[in-house]
Amino acid sequence: MGDMIPPQKLRDCGDYCKSDEDWIATGDAEVERMVARGLTADSTLLEIGCGAGRFAAALRRRFGAFDYWGVDVLADRIAWCRDHLGMSPIGFQFQYLDMQNDRYNPDGGQPEDLLDTRYDAFVDFIYTYAVFLHLLPVHTKAYLRRCCELLAPGGEMFATFHVEPRVPDVTINPKGYPEKWMRPGQRGRRHGERDALHAVRYSWPKLSGMIEDAGLCIVRVTDEPWRKQTGLYLRRVP
Repeated sequence: MGDMIPPQKLRDCGDYCKSDEDWIATGDAEVERMVARGLTADSTLLEIGCGAGRFAAALRRRFGAFDYWGVDVLADRIAWCRDHLGMSPIGFQFQYLDMQNDRYNPDGGQPEDLLDTRYDAFVDFIYTYAVFLHLLPVHTKAYLRRCCELLAPGGEMFATFHVEPRVPDVTINPKGYPEKWMRPGQRGRRHGERDALHAVRYSWPKLSGMIEDAGLCIVRVTDEPWRKQTGLYLRRVP
């Protein structure tokens, strides 16, 4: 199991899963979240923002071989996942996504190239945790449209957002969010309001409209324990 745990420098979740034990436990909990929504060993799943494979490693522990496709804009994370979690020719596949992001990949490509990949089959599930928190609205819209195209009929997408009632439609780096992100006593780096895309927050009407415009609908809403996120379960509009 140790060979599926990345070094600390590749983990992007602060104290939330700083220890190896938390890295494993939080990944396992996310897999069980999707199992509760119908994920099985025969499902296909796309993870957007796979990072260093916290969720992918948990899938391997739960199911062994699995039809999984993970993408990320951080090339070093993808390289680590390919070396330690990849299974060929069938199983866990990882792909570097060279999309521009002011925070993680400032010299990347444009959103019209988003998920322009060799993978053109439907997937049963799409999972993306703490990704839309750091994307401009134009990129979020492109992701949502492409996810709708890839999602199989009856399939489901889970994604997290910063969304609140009675706020402006879109706020980049809203005041107070570093404090709202941190748990009491947490020692992780406190992202400042001047950090590139440290938080993108939506109003409920704005985000709901973006989701609807992409051809998706919200079927369930959850409060997430980390970084003041809201979890949304989405499906294609019938």
